[in-house]
Amino acid sequence: MKRTLSIIGIGAAFGAVSLWVWLTRGKNAKAVKAKFRLGGALLTLTSALTLGSCGCRPVITCYDTPCTNQVLIQCDSTTESLKVRNGDKITIETSFFNAYGIRVEIVREGASSADEEVLQSAVYEVASSDASVSHVVNVGRYAGAAQIKVYLLESADDEGYVCEFYKLNVIG
Repeated sequence: MKRTLSIIGIGAAFGAVSLWVWLTRGKNAKAVKAKFRLGGALLTLTSALTLGSCGCRPVITCYDTPCTNQVLIQCDSTTESLKVRNGDKITIETSFFNAYGIRVEIVREGASSADEEVLQSAVYEVASSDASVSHVVNVGRYAGAAQIKVYLLESADDEGYVCEFYKLNVIG
């Protein structure tokens, strides 16, 4: 709550200083300096709010170098809602640096993250930063709501971090 109020306060101050810069047509050095400082503080607080939520890495801001880690998941069945059955093949296309491999987990969706049960887990080594992996769904007799999570691994003993996750509907 404090961070949210801080962002609102700094955002209002940034708006006021931006108006000051506009009125002086950018010729007042104090106004420009204040605008840069408030803009930096605003970006820092915004990044701090997203850091650690859902176990994700920070959101890229305009001052960060762009990261090229990408994951695309395609399914043999209906791609709109990702309805899958046992035996369906899911293609996972990745493009990322420091590539060792990827781990694919299919988890039962519960009321909370503590209720998640891993239905299937597989690790695939990749030879290059651009890789395509075919994963065959095998969740036993389970039917219902699930998630497929893709973890990027930087080494053999790395637990990785969730790069993407998609909701699945496992049908019997």
